[in-house]
Amino acid sequence: MIDQLKKDLVATGYPGGWWYDGPVRDSANGWPQIYAQSRYHCVYCRKDISVSLDEIAASTTDHVVPQRLFPEEGAHDKGPNHINNLVTACAVCNSIKGGWAPEPSSPGWNSRKAFIEEARKYIGAERTARANRYKDHIGEGKRLVEIWDWTRPGEGDFA
Repeated sequence: MIDQLKKDLVATGYPGGWWYDGPVRDSANGWPQIYAQSRYHCVYCRKDISVSLDEIAASTTDHVVPQRLFPEEGAHDKGPNHINNLVTACAVCNSIKGGWAPEPSSPGWNSRKAFIEEARKYIGAERTARANRYKDHIGEGKRLVEIWDWTRPGEGDFA
């Protein structure tokens, strides 16, 4: 039900359709312009992705309003690829955000900036929750590495 409300919200362009602003991504308006617009930082965690080739290669162009909420009737003017709906994101933030979008009544829909702020809160809370869940696994993994005898033939050879 909520997903349908979000899809309806996107399709109608309420309340101003900032996600439909700007040119559609093409050869003149591609990832270099999107990355330059964010000064080569993830818009969610603000990580500098220009520090290495690996960081840039692992980063992504993210749809602020997720693609899954757009009516895909073939018309690019109503598609998700408007420059105002595209941002630079590190792989971790993009993975956490995924298809997330705020509730239809959220003020996050009022502007791109408000939507990104809501996404930052969501991603930050989810990062913290995941870190807390992973602490036990990381601790257990370290303990196993300490007790595993890697010198015995066949032990630890998972190939």
